[in-house]
Amino acid sequence: MTIQSNSSAASQAASQISTGASGITNVTSGTKDGDSVYNGNNDASTYIDKESTYSGQIAGQLTQFVSLVHSMASEFEATDARMSNSIQSKTAIFQQTESGIYSGETLPYTNYFQ
Repeated sequence: MTIQSNSSAASQAASQISTGASGITNVTSGTKDGDSVYNGNNDASTYIDKESTYSGQIAGQLTQFVSLVHSMASEFEATDARMSNSIQSKTAIFQQTESGIYSGETLPYTNYFQ
């Protein structure tokens, strides 16, 4: 019996998220207009600064999430390997003793389960 995780799905998803995070950080900040005098100019300047900060924070959180996805996939693989080894070691005992228990005879009432 083989128990095995498929980490390629996690890796593929993590790569796509990482690409998105890179796209967020690659966006340049807006250009501030220091010459025009409009009522909302000061507010716009503040929002441009905040947008740059927030996009960096979002990209950082996405990068951390990608790291957690990779870590979780690794943990699944390790757990699957432990479970597989445990099951194999326990079923190996049954395989070794099976012939001794039955002595090659057929079990009674097996036709009920066909």
